[in-house]
Formats: sequence, C-alpha cells, structure tokens
Amino acid sequence: MDRLDTTTGQPDLALGEVVQLVEAIARHLRPAEPLQHLKELQLAATEGWLLSSSEVEGLVRCKPRVKKGEQQFTRGSFSFVRSGKIGNQSAWKIVRVN
Repeated sequence: MDRLDTTTGQPDLALGEVVQLVEAIARHLRPAEPLQHLKELQLAATEGWLLSSSEVEGLVRCKPRVKKGEQQFTRGSFSFVRSGKIGNQSAWKIVRVN
C-alpha cells in the first residue's frame, strides 16, 4: 500500500520515484526529431542488427506483420525480414529499399 504524507494526505514518494516521474514527463515534453526513427533504422540496417518486434513497432509505429507464406514486409524505405527469434518475439533484419 502507498505511504501517505500525514500533512497533505497525498502519496509519499521516494526520491527515486520522483526522479522517474520527472524523467517520464520530460520525455513527453521534449520535441521529437521527425526523422530520428529513419536514422535509427538506417543504422540498424548498416550494422546488420536484428531488432525485436516491439523495437520495430516503436520505430515504425505499427506492428510488424507479414502476409501468409511471406517472410518480410516493407514500410517506407525499409524492408523488414523475419530472421528467427529474440526471446518470445520475432527478430527482424532491416534492409534499405532503393
């Protein structure tokens, strides 16, 4: 159960909890660089990194899905090729489409 500050009746947060809360708020206030996700995809493609389904979803803002019988999908300038597993998620190799 949450501790309550007896003077205000509000939850008594530990310093670590306050820091996490401030960091979460700051992430939402920080203006996003509109092309950052493309830079990250290009880096993953260049380095040959495999990304998990949740990492791909975070970058392209949609769940990676392939049609039946296929192993890849394309979104924008990148193709995502299913390449095994990372934990319980699919692993995806990113390939730049020319």
